[in-house]
Amino acid sequence: MSPFDDHLPCPALRRWLVPGWEGARAAVWSAPPQSRWRPSRGLLRLLARADVAALDDAALPASLDVLVVLSPLPEPGVELPEAGWSALRPGGTLIELASARRRGAGDLLRPWVRARRLREATAQRVRRWLERGAFAPEQWVTVEPADVVVTIVRRAVG
Repeated sequence: MSPFDDHLPCPALRRWLVPGWEGARAAVWSAPPQSRWRPSRGLLRLLARADVAALDDAALPASLDVLVVLSPLPEPGVELPEAGWSALRPGGTLIELASARRRGAGDLLRPWVRARRLREATAQRVRRWLERGAFAPEQWVTVEPADVVVTIVRRAVG
């Protein structure tokens, strides 16, 4: 049983994600590795195949159409720097791909606690982007790779 059973499943990321931004200027930003979490190799390979450049510190404001953020669940991780948020043009799309950290012994002994924490963390993702000036949130869980929470928001115009 997945802790995300109350989310709707979406198509496999490789079929949905990259064709969605074809022809758009896109970049990816990843939270730094933490204890028991690293960006998934599968997600990194997918983004490398799509030829998405890493977001650099010198990104020009309003220069990106799509920004992909890789982050851990349930921890909030490191916040996207303001320079990254400002690099996304008004009306641009931010796609956050949040994957769960590796399970510890406590997670195996009390799976209901982990499931509750993950559900609360997914709700906090949407709230955090709305507070930052985003609108039109969507959120679901991927089928392939399994249990990656996709949060999509658009940056407000103004």
